[in-house]
Amino acid sequence: MRSTKLKKSLMRRAGVGVMAVASLSIVAGCGNSGGSTSESSGSLKTLTKNNITLSMWVFDSPAEVKSATAVANAFHKLHPNITIKVQGSAKSQDTSAVTTAAAGGQLPDILMTTDTMVRTEASNNVLVNLSPYMKAYGYKESDFNKLMQVGQYNNDQYMIPREADQIMVAYNPDLFKKFGVPIPKEGWTYTQYLADSKKLQQKVGNTQYYATGNGYGLTAYPLYEAYVASFGGKFSNAAGTKAYFDSPGTIKGFTELYDYDKEYSSIFDNLPSDPFVNGHAAMEVITRPTELSWTNSAQNAWSAIKFKVNFVNFPLIGSNPKIGGGSAGYAVTADSKYPKEAAAFMMYFLSKSGEQTYSKIAGAIPMRNDLKNDASWRDIPNVGYKLNNDAFVDYGQDVVTPPPIPIAAAGPISTDVTNALQAIQLGKETPKKALTDLNAQVNKVLASGQE
Repeated sequence: MRSTKLKKSLMRRAGVGVMAVASLSIVAGCGNSGGSTSESSGSLKTLTKNNITLSMWVFDSPAEVKSATAVANAFHKLHPNITIKVQGSAKSQDTSAVTTAAAGGQLPDILMTTDTMVRTEASNNVLVNLSPYMKAYGYKESDFNKLMQVGQYNNDQYMIPREADQIMVAYNPDLFKKFGVPIPKEGWTYTQYLADSKKLQQKVGNTQYYATGNGYGLTAYPLYEAYVASFGGKFSNAAGTKAYFDSPGTIKGFTELYDYDKEYSSIFDNLPSDPFVNGHAAMEVITRPTELSWTNSAQNAWSAIKFKVNFVNFPLIGSNPKIGGGSAGYAVTADSKYPKEAAAFMMYFLSKSGEQTYSKIAGAIPMRNDLKNDASWRDIPNVGYKLNNDAFVDYGQDVVTPPPIPIAAAGPISTDVTNALQAIQLGKETPKKALTDLNAQVNKVLASGQE
């Protein structure tokens, strides 16, 4: 065993990204490391004949337990001797609990994690490298949505995303019609987005209408990194050893996002409810889970939205368009006594049957390219009219993966980033001043090794 530091950030997928963070020194579990395996492809697929039970931690919510259990049960039918016990555990979203479990060799066989955690967990040998298993089971990266990349570290797969979770724009056709703005079409650009927002931001009598509601903003990395990357900016070098918050592209991206939100969004107004849901905002920057959260428990009608909401691609920004994306997913831990069997479950999750099973329960967009038109997710939710689900899968843009410097990680860097974003949001500092100061602070921390 060796002593390591595990920094963990969690992003709530539905609605605005909410980060839960901590940083502790741990002892990573011995045994199956995150490195490559020398076993043959055939041996990786040879599973035990004994009756075994694999433990699985998922985020502590009934929906996560229900969807993971459905896939676990389907896998059990194929392998009756392998039982997967799914547990909704607060530990999976509590860094202190996870690090304590890792130090004691008490992590489950399978752990739910997020894209922003993969780099740190994989580099500290907490997760098993799944790339040899994918090769052994005949999977190619080209079989899947590009967002498989959010589960990778050093080009190897450590986390299997449970769905393609890209940022899109939902819109209220009634408000577009009310203010004489044409309905947006696929291929929508940032220039058109700005032009339409100017027309949609109006006050009529005592009612304030916004261009966008309380969706993603400066607090959600899939959105602000998309802006930064689109203008040629970045947060750090590939190794995460040098910060570039002060680069012209980074400053430009943050400035564009801040200026837009200040002018056309309700984010800074601290409203008691989301104006998009109540019909007072024309657009909302969303992911698929946000969309599903608007429906009733049967997912056959909008529970809060009274208009015929629809979707369009996230607007193409600048000369180098990017789209923000991310996803939580599942990984095999180095503590597992049955890594081949746990990995086999990961491989089943990637199969056509596995993804269809999950999508039918969760309404999630499969990672497999051959399921992009499948009814398992396109028929959910059934709200009584045709939804433009093509917006979630058809308009290909470059994928934004988590930054090498884990922006939501705890410690001095987290504090510095939080303070800089708050200073920008409160108007205390310009994006250029805040980010220039932030860059100097982060590089100082990186040089000291105390990140």
